[in-house]
Amino acid sequence: MGKKKNLENWIEGKYRIGTWDKFPNYECLLCPYSTLDEEAMVRHIILVHAPPPEPQAETKTPRYDRFGNLIEEE
Repeated sequence: MGKKKNLENWIEGKYRIGTWDKFPNYECLLCPYSTLDEEAMVRHIILVHAPPPEPQAETKTPRYDRFGNLIEEE
């Protein structure tokens, strides 16, 4: 539930709703993309403009020799 709320807050303000003829037109504020489908706009913002994921801490996998002895990394 918390992630969904954070995502909704992050998407808010990234597009505006205008009109095209008599239909609602969703316009991205970060690039020239526009669509008549709000779900398509949300997908666009998530896929194209989402920040990169947080870098993960490097984990070291222990290595063993053929006899099962731990090989120490320098």
